[in-house]
Amino acid sequence: MVADGSGLRPPNRWDALLTLRGVACCLVIVAHCGPPAQSLVWAGQDWSWLLFAPGGVAVRVFFCLSGYLIGKGFYTERYRFDRPGIIRYFQNRATRILPLYYACILISAAVFYPHSWQPNHWGHLLRLLTFTYEHSLPFEFNAPLWSLSTEVQFYAIAPLIFWASRRWLKTGQLLLVAMAAVTSGLMLYRFGVFELIEQLLGSTEGNPYFIRYIYTFLPANLDAFLVGFWLSPLMQKLHQNRPPTIDPAEGQTDPIEPGQGLQVRPWVALAWGRSILGLPWKGWAIGAMVLLYGLAAWWKYQGSDRVLLVAPGLTVLATGLFIFAFERRVYFSSGRNRPLSRSAMAANPLRAWELLGLLSFGLYVWHYPLLKVIGPLITNRSPLVAYGERLGLVFLGSIALASFTYWAIEIPAIRWRKKAQRSPERSLNDSNR
Repeated sequence: MVADGSGLRPPNRWDALLTLRGVACCLVIVAHCGPPAQSLVWAGQDWSWLLFAPGGVAVRVFFCLSGYLIGKGFYTERYRFDRPGIIRYFQNRATRILPLYYACILISAAVFYPHSWQPNHWGHLLRLLTFTYEHSLPFEFNAPLWSLSTEVQFYAIAPLIFWASRRWLKTGQLLLVAMAAVTSGLMLYRFGVFELIEQLLGSTEGNPYFIRYIYTFLPANLDAFLVGFWLSPLMQKLHQNRPPTIDPAEGQTDPIEPGQGLQVRPWVALAWGRSILGLPWKGWAIGAMVLLYGLAAWWKYQGSDRVLLVAPGLTVLATGLFIFAFERRVYFSSGRNRPLSRSAMAANPLRAWELLGLLSFGLYVWHYPLLKVIGPLITNRSPLVAYGERLGLVFLGSIALASFTYWAIEIPAIRWRKKAQRSPERSLNDSNR
């Protein structure tokens, strides 16, 4: 196989973003399986907080990754800003989301939540079908689907965001200012609405207004989407100002005219450098994600409001750093990576982690209904053992069901889309973005 007629085999690079999506999905499952408190004690210390995965943080990682990949689609002109390009964009999003999403709603209602078919619940099912569900239904259903509503709402306005960004955010400085403004502004918004709810209603615990206006509300989550979205033009600016003495060296990139002269702006030299204070960029990025998990898990275990108010902003910063660290040198070539296969994984075992990312959509939509069935069957008296059994069975069941629906629903939808668009074949990795 050759890439772009160059006679060179495409790189067999580990897709860190796809892996991060899969890991974030697994953390959502860990959170929903309900780890027990004060159950993991070692050397006289309670380490149970390590099990308290922050599901909300993981979902915001999804949002930031989605924002980046949608933005990259527009800025690299995979989706041109004209009528055919916009139609192609919405067709891609529809074939990626709708088949499995609607199959999940139908199967969930028929098998796991039969009470949802009652006539007085039809209006609520309509909200699910129209992506206006925000985690508040008067009956039990597949709760995690709220994030799909928020994502699809962002997809609907993404072309307008691209138009406005391209018109008004034309420099790297303006992009950085916009990122800082939206992140700090929405953090202030969350604090303000949180205090207002507490003043008016006395508590935010289980409060539908908190869910509706902070947790699931698209405007309150726009910092995650927009920072990811704006990373794409920022990296394009970085490549346009690449110092002539620096070779990307991490995969083939499109030809770029280096800046005139040898004077390099400090931020450009820092961004193109391999390390900061002796630690590689990727090391800082992975460390930031680990630190984010530790802080958010600790805050969640302690019942601190910080997990609701501070962690969202930290998630944007850590995920943005992760995306930048792993994409900055391969921005133009990451889409030409070798498709995931057994031979690719044999040559680069790290790529096996990408399987979690490929199955992440199915894992996310199926784990909660399975937990409803499996949870009551676990009767072990030890809370920690019961949690392990519950988590293990739900995870294995979700893997099996996600694998089946990936090949039975997601892959046929991808193939139909390619046939309908009559476009050149792309890797399944790219299709799953």
